Amino acid sequence: MGVIIFTQDDSKYLLSNHVIMYKNIDMSISHPDVTYILRTDKFTEADAISWIPYINNRLIVTIDKLPKLTKKSEDFVLVDGNYTKGKTNFAPITSLLRWQHRGRVYHTIQQLPIPLIISFLKNNVDDIEFWRTLNKTGMDLPDMYTYAIMSYYIHPKNNTQVNWPKKKKKEEATVDGFRSSDKHIQEIQLGLKKEKKEMSGWV
Repeated sequence: MGVIIFTQDDSKYLLSNHVIMYKNIDMSISHPDVTYILRTDKFTEADAISWIPYINNRLIVTIDKLPKLTKKSEDFVLVDGNYTKGKTNFAPITSLLRWQHRGRVYHTIQQLPIPLIISFLKNNVDDIEFWRTLNKTGMDLPDMYTYAIMSYYIHPKNNTQVNWPKKKKKEEATVDGFRSSDKHIQEIQLGLKKEKKEMSGWV
């Protein structure tokens, strides 16, 4: 008997000899030297119990929401990663950049707001034609067109690394007419503070 592993990110399992299925198990999963990966939105403990007799290696269930698990399956079910309640699920970002089944990606990414997705794409997609096409949708077309461009214009790579958006440094308040990046801004601010302090002293 093999094992069933629930995860939100199956990238590390793609390095071995593997087969990917979408939504449902549609083939024999009994080969002892093959890792079977099921990318789905529903796979219950009952499903795990019914399929485990046929698994001789491992079945990776890539799913956003972890099903309720009990002691009935603790001998053959593992959970890889943290399924935290109440936090944004970033698994659709991984699917957008890695999954080959773009129709499924189109439906998956719609659970995330467009600005959040774009913040990830800025650090992961450098295709100028993609950005030009995305820019043409602007604010004039419904969101469905933006999601479609993201899904079908991005070329997925199975083992690509997902780069997270970088946090912007909090800019200090600057003097009117100057930018925080100006070469001598620190000297200018220091001089103004000193002048203000001296004036306060005289008053």
